[in-house]
Amino acid sequence: MNGLQRRLSKLEGSIGAGEQLSIIIQLIEPGTMRITSRLRLIPGGDSVKVDQDGNEIEARTTALAARQ
Repeated sequence: MNGLQRRLSKLEGSIGAGEQLSIIIQLIEPGTMRITSRLRLIPGGDSVKVDQDGNEIEARTTALAARQ
């Protein structure tokens, strides 16, 4: 379990979340503040690219998950 996953599990426990949180990371272009892409973190260390409405576009395996 990496550092981000540990922090998320602590956050889920402290707010009493019955379900896992849906975390979406938005990558922003410097200067223009335009969102270039969005990634949803999923259990196991992977991520999924999502569109503006949160619909899944493509699955991605992170470097951490590939090493496991």
